[in-house]
Amino acid sequence: MGKLKRVCAWCGADMGEREGEGEEGSICPECEAKVRAGTWEAHTYVSKLARILREILAAGSARNWEKLIELAKELEELARAERDGRFFENKGQ
Repeated sequence: MGKLKRVCAWCGADMGEREGEGEEGSICPECEAKVRAGTWEAHTYVSKLARILREILAAGSARNWEKLIELAKELEELARAERDGRFFENKGQ
């Protein structure tokens, strides 16, 4: 049997491996603490930013120009929302 990669479903952090196949989503201790402390909104912004940047790298490597343009627009909206204080008002959406 192979190794199952464990990844935090909230922030993408590597949480090691265990016996199995593929990838498993969970929540890392840092994200769990933030959720319990009620500070998840700030972490959600960083998580969303990290997701967009990861997807930009993948789309760029694949020369997927339409996806790059779509992600650039999403990144612009996220940045404007954060700058204007709208990100937390919309709960990160």
